[in-house]
Amino acid sequence: IGGTLGAMVDRAALGGGRRVIEGPRLNDLHGISASEGAPIPRIYGRVKLGGQVIWATEFEEERLVEKRGGTGSKSTGGPAVRTVRYNYFANVAIGIAEGPVNFIRRIWADGEELDLAGVNMRFYTGSEEQEPDPLIVAKQETGDLPGFRGLAYVVLERFPLEKYGNR
Repeated sequence: IGGTLGAMVDRAALGGGRRVIEGPRLNDLHGISASEGAPIPRIYGRVKLGGQVIWATEFEEERLVEKRGGTGSKSTGGPAVRTVRYNYFANVAIGIAEGPVNFIRRIWADGEELDLAGVNMRFYTGSEEQEPDPLIVAKQETGDLPGFRGLAYVVLERFPLEKYGNR
């Protein structure tokens, strides 16, 4: 009885024999920047060019907790371990060129071609009639937004950043 009571006091005072492992986190959730006054390219034919960020939100953080191990006592297999990981996502609009643009053949990220199968992306051709993107309207909480008419651009919604070093 004394040993059991002593173990209960130890668990209460010392955290129950549990360990918590925290994964790396971003200190600054801004991360995306743009250059004001950057030129908008006008393209003819097939070209490779970089985009310019025209709108972005702060990164979205997702916290994942994984528990494994015993209950904290020596007789049940050792201390419980709780691992906390963080995943980050970006909502961003990237201006490409003066429109109209018919299509985008490939997108590159960190020197590798991006597999668009798992990416929530919308492409705007740059027509003079295009409306604002629904994500931008929802995040800005107003309907008085530009449709970026005449500008071909893409919107990436909840783009996972883990593969790219959370940047």
